Parts: sequence; structure tokens; C-alpha cells
Amino acid sequence: MASFLNLFNGFSYKEKSILISLLAVSGLYGGYFLDMIQDPVDASLAAMLRSMVGIVIALVVVHVVFHIVISLDDVDEAADERDRAVARRASVVGFNVLFLAVLLVTGRIIILGAWAESEAPLDAPGGLPGLFEIANLLLAGLVLSDVAYYAAQLYFYRRGLRD
Repeated sequence: MASFLNLFNGFSYKEKSILISLLAVSGLYGGYFLDMIQDPVDASLAAMLRSMVGIVIALVVVHVVFHIVISLDDVDEAADERDRAVARRASVVGFNVLFLAVLLVTGRIIILGAWAESEAPLDAPGGLPGLFEIANLLLAGLVLSDVAYYAAQLYFYRRGLRD
């Protein structure tokens, strides 16, 4: 594990923390969505809830363990104006991704709903989206906005804030 962290020697504590969050969210939720795409064996809201509880527990464990490891080498500095500016700019990126995702999911619901209400509902591609599909699409939007937020923070820390 120490050799893995040596790859990020040029990173500040804040950047390492963001990278941990980015990799944890991407990896854990990415695994969930790959399972849903490849083999949705138990496509129910109860199974989704069990998966989400497991993912949240895993996220907490990963964050605690890796933050302990990085805090052994680095000291968490107090947030300054640059940190707040990076977080603000990155939150705009994350919000825009979330906004687009909600628009797309809403569009999918409305378009397929209107198509299903028309005279030929059997022609609707995929039929009317169910609660499980809507919940997963909204969750995917939340996860993508979170990933975009962390990635934008890393980008702004590494490349700087330009107007």
C-alpha cells in the first residue's frame, strides 16, 4: 500500500483525499452499475437498497482506512481561499452534470410515457420505465455528478484556476 501511495508524492493532503474519494466512488458504484448492466439478476428496489447500504458501508471503511494512511505522512491543512475557490468551481461542474442527468431522466420518462399512452404502446422501445430503472438512472446521475465534482477539484488543484 505504501508503494501505491508513493505514486502521489507530489500531491497535497487535500488532493490525496479527493483522489481517494474519486477512486472509491468510481470503483464501488462502477461495480454496482456493471453488475446491473451485465446481469440484473435481482432487479428489485429491495435488492437495490441492500446494495446501496453495502456500498455506503464500504465507502465509509475505504475513506477511514485510506485517510488514516495518508494522515500518517501528511497533515491536513486548514482550508484557505484557494481551497474554497476550487470547491466552488468544482461544485458548478458537478451541479451541471446533475442538472443534465435529471433532464435526461425526466425526458426519458415523459417521452416513453407519452409513447406508451399513444395508440401503439407496444411499439415503445423498452416500454414505460419502471421504478427500478428510474431509481438507477437517477442514482447514476448522482454518482456521475459526484465523480465530476471530484475530478474537477483534482483538475483545478493540478492546473490552477483560470478565469
